[in-house]
Amino acid sequence: MAKKKILIVDDQPDFLSIVKMRLEATGSYEIITANDGQEALDKLKENPDLVLLDIMLPKMDGYEVTLKMKSDPHTKDIPVIMVTSLGELKSTEKAFEAGAIDYVVKPFNLTVLLAKIKKALTK
Repeated sequence: MAKKKILIVDDQPDFLSIVKMRLEATGSYEIITANDGQEALDKLKENPDLVLLDIMLPKMDGYEVTLKMKSDPHTKDIPVIMVTSLGELKSTEKAFEAGAIDYVVKPFNLTVLLAKIKKALTK
């Protein structure tokens, strides 16, 4: 079975490397990464199956990245899960309004994140 490709977007190098390592260790995912909103949009050319997206990013925040993705016919169907330290209701609502399908607050339980990824990829 082909590995699903996941784009992880975060400006914290430690977070990127840990999550990348953990997801690759499952043997089910190929991981690509981006450090800011503009790089995230550029990496969409690699056709990820899912995007794990931080909200607070340099150059362009996660809300704007999601809105741009959802307005582009080539990327509108890629599921976005926000993974952020912003836990307030307003941020969650704004993420869903932008087009995210799920929302995970850091720090998170890896088992929960993996379950959300699996669910998003089976829709």
